[in-house]
Amino acid sequence: MMDFWKTEERLWREGVAAYEELMTGDCIMVFGPVGILERDRIVESIRAAPRWSAIEMSEQVVREHGGKVVILAYRARADREGGGAYEAYCTSTYVREGDIWRIAQHQQSPV
Repeated sequence: MMDFWKTEERLWREGVAAYEELMTGDCIMVFGPVGILERDRIVESIRAAPRWSAIEMSEQVVREHGGKVVILAYRARADREGGGAYEAYCTSTYVREGDIWRIAQHQQSPV
């Protein structure tokens, strides 16, 4: 099975290419200050934002459902150049499409 925590870190640290590779076609993400984003707006917002230089995940919980859905829940602490530390509680939902796992949902609630 895929290492979901490494994939999650990729999404924090890498750019648009990682999102385009890893998202489902109908992925949604929710960020308190930004709102609800669908795939095109997710890519647009990632392209415009600097990536995180460091990410620490704690309080990690994984739930697997029927071999087709995996849900992650965790507390994130991230840093980026020119910005201060950011902390949030996060959830991500991955779905299996054939043999490939893709992120279908991600949500952040700042601490």
